[in-house]
Amino acid sequence: MKIQILDLKINNLNSVAKAVSSFGFETEIVQFFDKGTKRADLIVIPGVGHFKKASEVLDSCRFRDMVSEHLNQGMAVIGICLGMQLMMQGSEESPPSSGLGIFPGRVKKLKASDSRVPNVGWNTIRFDELDPFANLVQQNDCFYFTHSYYTEVPKDFIRATSLHGKTSFPAIIKRNNVVGIQFHPEKSGLLGRQLLRKIIVESIEK
Repeated sequence: MKIQILDLKINNLNSVAKAVSSFGFETEIVQFFDKGTKRADLIVIPGVGHFKKASEVLDSCRFRDMVSEHLNQGMAVIGICLGMQLMMQGSEESPPSSGLGIFPGRVKKLKASDSRVPNVGWNTIRFDELDPFANLVQQNDCFYFTHSYYTEVPKDFIRATSLHGKTSFPAIIKRNNVVGIQFHPEKSGLLGRQLLRKIIVESIEK
């Protein structure tokens, strides 16, 4: 099983690569896409930073083409934090910049009236009771978040939620074999890494 991790030049690349490698998967960091780039079973888009900068790297490194070809071949994609937000059509952080458009909707700024912005620290997530991963996460289990924006997507794509103050926002979204994760599973201890591994395996097997 081979996993490619996109280098957006602004992301937490090493922590994601280290976590994925620890699962026993063949891991490759990709800095530019061309015809010589071999196909993998799954692409991971990590990211911490500004939507505009990341959008520019998607173009300059031809990652848009890479992800598009990958999806057309029925392969899986996982986005983490900013990587999840890049899966949307666009963002309030940089209205002229375009995302990958895998999910309908846009990225919105968290409201300071709800709680502190940026939302940094450990928080719980909640799956629907019927979700196959619901039994992996207990009521008080926490995962590490650091973000000022969130994805606004139709309810059918939301797999798990978290709270910013009293306002619910998507923590995990899914469309076929494409998954977005707003928190950092690779920085969320053993439970986070276990959840990331389960999501990777499920995405590839779809």
